[in-house]
Amino acid sequence: MAHFEVAPNKEAPFSVVTQKGTVTVLGTGFDVSAYSAGKLQVIVNHGKVKVENQNKDHNTILTKGMMVESDGN
Repeated sequence: MAHFEVAPNKEAPFSVVTQKGTVTVLGTGFDVSAYSAGKLQVIVNHGKVKVENQNKDHNTILTKGMMVESDGN
């Protein structure tokens, strides 16, 4: 698990890439848990992030207090 505090930067977006999906910062503080045998879990503490599945054919926007779990599909 990792905790991030990241300021938005449109010129160089910050992303966390895992086997189950990608989390792209839109200016926020968030937690990511991603283990090879488990699910990707993202919890937003404040701000906003975009979470994409591993094929990048589905995404969702999370805001403060929201959480998502994904098996990569």
